[in-house]
Amino acid sequence: SDILKVGRLLRTSRLLYSAIHQINDSSIVNIKPLISGIYIDNELENSIYESILGENEVSDNASSALKSIRQSIRNCNDRIRQKLNSYVTSSEYSNYLQDSLITMRNNRYVIPLKSEYSRQIKGLVHDQSSSGATVYVEPMAIVELNNELRALNAEENNEIERILQFFSQKIAYVCENLTSSYKTVAFVDTIFAKARYAQEIRGKRV
Repeated sequence: SDILKVGRLLRTSRLLYSAIHQINDSSIVNIKPLISGIYIDNELENSIYESILGENEVSDNASSALKSIRQSIRNCNDRIRQKLNSYVTSSEYSNYLQDSLITMRNNRYVIPLKSEYSRQIKGLVHDQSSSGATVYVEPMAIVELNNELRALNAEENNEIERILQFFSQKIAYVCENLTSSYKTVAFVDTIFAKARYAQEIRGKRV
């Protein structure tokens, strides 16, 4: 979220600089010098907006490695669901199932079995319902796939951390410029707020 705030500052600074310099009115000659030192960094701004989609979301396009990892995660999810669907849609196992659905326990895919049939499908029991009528079993057929998925999720988190560190380092390098721009933008915003208020009350300079 902090990186995204820097992106917003860079965008606001660029738009302010552009807007003021497009005005030829001689009555704003005192404002133009104020914004002459605003820091513009199109490369960093674009990179942030291409990589950070929201306060808690990093884009697939933030790095080729992240894009590849997430594709592997999607493929692994599909393979797990395909395997588990063979249980929940099979007439052979229908009597054992509490519900014909796939769910998760402890970040691992499982299927809900009636407790009296918990041993009918070989696997690992991860949880049971509060009533004890249902147990959540991870069939042995998907244990390795679940392990692969957990490893891929760890790789994804590590790559996201690397990306955030990369942006943090770039921002730190231009921190003084950004701080100066922030102060200038805030000051100019105050000037315009006063001007708008003066117009609303039809104020006169005395």
